[in-house]
This record gives sequence, C-alpha cells and structure tokens, in this order.
Amino acid sequence: MAGEDGIDAACQPQKCPRIYRRHRPAVHGVLAEAPPVLVMDLTGTVFFSSVAIGVLMDAVLTAGERTCVRVVAARPIRRTLQMLGLDPQFDYFDTTQEALTAPA
Repeated sequence: MAGEDGIDAACQPQKCPRIYRRHRPAVHGVLAEAPPVLVMDLTGTVFFSSVAIGVLMDAVLTAGERTCVRVVAARPIRRTLQMLGLDPQFDYFDTTQEALTAPA
C-alpha cells in the first residue's frame, strides 16, 4: 500500500478520495477471506495523511476480532498514531518478515 498513488502520496484534496477508493476495496477484499493476520507495510511511506489513517482505521474496524491488523512502520508513523491515541489498535513491527512470522 505504498507508492505514487499509495497511502503515502502527497495528498492534494482532489486526489485523496481516489486514493481511499483505491485502497479500501483491496483491504476489504483481503478481510473478506477472514485471515488471522493482515499486514500493512508502510515502510515506504513518506507522507502520512489523514486518508492513510482512515484506511488503517477502516481496516481495524472491518477486521474486528477475527483478524489481527499489523503495521510495519518507522518511528514517525508510529508516533503519529500514538499522538492520536490510535496506537493500541495495532501491533507494530519493524519488518514485514517479523510481522508475517510472529504468532497470531
């Protein structure tokens, strides 16, 4: 979920709805299969907007208790979520490999 049009994109107002519409169905598609874990890798993120936060929170709300949402992210993103009081919603990891192999 990163890249030119990913949730790390510099979010101009006219671009944000398109980004959200692009990622929300992908997340919902994965969660429809009820996996035990969903890993959201934000390591390439250079701009963390409210749209990105919305995608993460939508994932948590959609996942419910059946799927653990894990976030791979650098300290600045973790700090942003902590400042917003959202950090308890996620399990944080430094690498995708750690997130994928940690016990559920």
